[in-house]
Amino acid sequence: MAKLSFFIYSEAIQSVPPMQPPKPVITGPLMVLTPIRIPGNYSFAISFGILGFNITQSNKLQIVFSDPNGVSIQDTGVVELPADQGQGNLPPEYQGLVLNMDYRNVLFRNEGDYKTTVFLNGEDIGGSVIPVIASEKQ
Repeated sequence: MAKLSFFIYSEAIQSVPPMQPPKPVITGPLMVLTPIRIPGNYSFAISFGILGFNITQSNKLQIVFSDPNGVSIQDTGVVELPADQGQGNLPPEYQGLVLNMDYRNVLFRNEGDYKTTVFLNGEDIGGSVIPVIASEKQ
């Protein structure tokens, strides 16, 4: 059964050349998102890993970011993940993938706990909640 192995909110995620393959570097891990004002825009990134699913067949992934009322404010829609050849000698339950995604200029209308939910093949496999608070009060 697929599960999230980790989930991180951060300021940015960058690929570092000349490593082959390029390695992602997570910059500024975040425990709270702090736009200057609410309503206001804010940019951030997420990184997460998924283990325990068959990577040798195609899969469908969807990522939904929701406000404190459960209303979706960012949705990737269903994205097809192509089949992979497998990951060497790792047992199938330890094979998976790491994904990184940027959210740019997301409009936050309210303070509160926002949630990212990850779906694999239509099944909710977990996510993470993060508070959003204005860094300057009006």
